[in-house]
Amino acid sequence: MKTFAKNFTVVLTLLALLTGFAMGATHWTESFENPTTTWSGYTTGTVTFDSGVWDFIAVYPETSGDSYDGSKACRINDDIANASITSPSVNSVGTVSFYYHRPFTGTGTLSVQKSVDGGAFTEIATQNFDAVETPTLFSFDVNDASNNIKIKIENDDNTAHLAIDYVTLTDYVPTSVDDPTSFSAVVVSTSQINLTWTDNAAGDDVMVVFDSDGSFTVPVDETTYSGSALGGTVIYQGSAEAYNHTSLSAYTAYYYKAWSVDVDDNYSSGVTDNATTLKTEPTNHVTNIAVGTIGYFTLDLSWTDATGASLPDGYLVKGSSVGYGDISAPSDATAESDDALVKNITQGTQSVSFSGLNSNTDYYFEIWPYTNSSTDIDYKTDGTIPQVSGTTNEISSLPLVENFDYTAGDYLTAHGWTAHSGAETSPIQVVAPGLKFSGYAGSGVGNAANVANTGEDVNIVFEEVTSGSIYASFIIKTGASNAAGYFLNLGQQVIGYTYFSRVWVNATGDGVGIGASTPSSYVAITAGVPTLLVVKYTISTKVSDLYVCNSVPSTERLMPLIRKVPVIILVVLH
Repeated sequence: MKTFAKNFTVVLTLLALLTGFAMGATHWTESFENPTTTWSGYTTGTVTFDSGVWDFIAVYPETSGDSYDGSKACRINDDIANASITSPSVNSVGTVSFYYHRPFTGTGTLSVQKSVDGGAFTEIATQNFDAVETPTLFSFDVNDASNNIKIKIENDDNTAHLAIDYVTLTDYVPTSVDDPTSFSAVVVSTSQINLTWTDNAAGDDVMVVFDSDGSFTVPVDETTYSGSALGGTVIYQGSAEAYNHTSLSAYTAYYYKAWSVDVDDNYSSGVTDNATTLKTEPTNHVTNIAVGTIGYFTLDLSWTDATGASLPDGYLVKGSSVGYGDISAPSDATAESDDALVKNITQGTQSVSFSGLNSNTDYYFEIWPYTNSSTDIDYKTDGTIPQVSGTTNEISSLPLVENFDYTAGDYLTAHGWTAHSGAETSPIQVVAPGLKFSGYAGSGVGNAANVANTGEDVNIVFEEVTSGSIYASFIIKTGASNAAGYFLNLGQQVIGYTYFSRVWVNATGDGVGIGASTPSSYVAITAGVPTLLVVKYTISTKVSDLYVCNSVPSTERLMPLIRKVPVIILVVLH
């Protein structure tokens, strides 16, 4: 037994040195000393030992003189097809080891085979034993995490007998390899993507594979890869922490996976990233650029989007009231932000609206297609740049146009309005920004007047109207908490106490009405949301009408005035 202890130490030491994996626990070591079923002579069938049930084909209980440990070993007969010993099944196998030798003369090569979950046996290792006269250690790393694994040692029709003893199976415990961290794919150009990462704490090498859809397969430990592999192509393996992937196709998606690889070619689980190379410059310019709807302060453009091999992502439209020579061409890598006369329009829109323009003014426009964005933006600036010009409408002679286009904080009395009651008591001020209402001619032009306190009342005089009807259109935005009352009315040219067309708001800011006194009911509006109101006063009948609009009206009697009278009056104001 002293010999056993020494030899057992040697086995464990050799296993620890030979395997590339963390040493797993031993399932069992079988020395074939204590069969619990009959085993005498050359046996074909099952024999039970401490480790479990073994399958024998032509196996003799060898004497102590030919055993490695104890009094018995397995002598597998010569000149017999498939003569072998097969182990009981175990879940996962790290290493299989045993002692073998040739007890008599003859030649032979043993075969080590593996079966998983009842499947056919496949050969995993061989060993020649022609001149092996004393027990010699054989060890092989199976490294299979499957369940229900059996190991067979076969002496298939060799001319030499084969003695086998001290068979050991260990559990499979793979070495843990950590992934690289901070793996990143950053597009650089139409033909290059730069990859960076940080090696794991062990400093293992990194292998990078790319493909076109991210469908990578799993690497097998103790296997090296190059070229086409793992569902893609290996483009790098080494100790660096960066790789520039070049000679790529424009506007193409590339998928990457990076694994850490230790010195024994064991792999981490892998990390991924992807990037799409930049588009090339647009092939063509837009066509059919034209001026569309024109207003007093607005102008619309339309066009047919560019076609070609490289389609734009968007279009930069720039304008000037001076001339085409006043419009500066854009520069690659410098995106331009939207402004009053600068607009970025996405591919597929094919139109743009400019607002806040001056009436009766010539405007000039140019348009450039571009691909990509931010510092990667690529404008097409060669060829003939599409141009178009248009003139905003001239405002007719109207009794009053008031856009409150003054400095925020100014009092209205500094800009043509007269205080006729409560002068300088909580005076009405200009506030910014102005109010907006989609489709209304004066939307977003100038600022607004803030009627927020009881105090100063102001009025402004316009040219006398003595027949027909007077229309006053304006945008309001109410607060949810108000003092109920009227805030605007029409009156005689010489201010007095004859008021008409009084417009009222309720205390919760969600209703407006019209009348000489407090209305009995209100038309619902939404507090805090700009609403378009139109007051109509018929001189002959002295009837006042209030139109509350959720959109610019399209009825015949209002159309000419709502769209042609850009009056923002938040005041004759109280």
